[in-house]
Amino acid sequence: MSDEKTEVEQHKDMLRELERQLKLLKHPTSPISENLAHWAAEGIERYLSGNEGSLDAALGLRRKPGRPKETEKQRQKARHTEALRDQGKTYREITDIYNLNDPDAVLDESAVTKAHRKYTNELWAEEAINRLNAEKEDEIKNSKKDT
Repeated sequence: MSDEKTEVEQHKDMLRELERQLKLLKHPTSPISENLAHWAAEGIERYLSGNEGSLDAALGLRRKPGRPKETEKQRQKARHTEALRDQGKTYREITDIYNLNDPDAVLDESAVTKAHRKYTNELWAEEAINRLNAEKEDEIKNSKKDT
């Protein structure tokens, strides 16, 4: 058996190194948020450990079998919760905000926490995709200016 690594093994080593480096990133010196770095590192770790069959699944980009489709309202509330968490609000404070704005909702902290965590990976994936698309658009605009 050869001591040389296959291309797949080399790529897995590169993913392990990316995971390691992502875990070292700290905001504000990092060009990406800690949440985004954490999401990517955790997804890579799940994939490399064999807990997920694909990188898409490990990053939360593939629906699990039998999972019901989420509603846009739930996703919007998760986005709002994420924004409030970024402002340093606790789940208790966020629950109070929701209940003040909609007394008929009568949410408890565990429901808000569960709903937010359900969509966290998808929200971070959307953020990553949006940032990458924006960077690509900037590159295209800059390359057109240069010509």
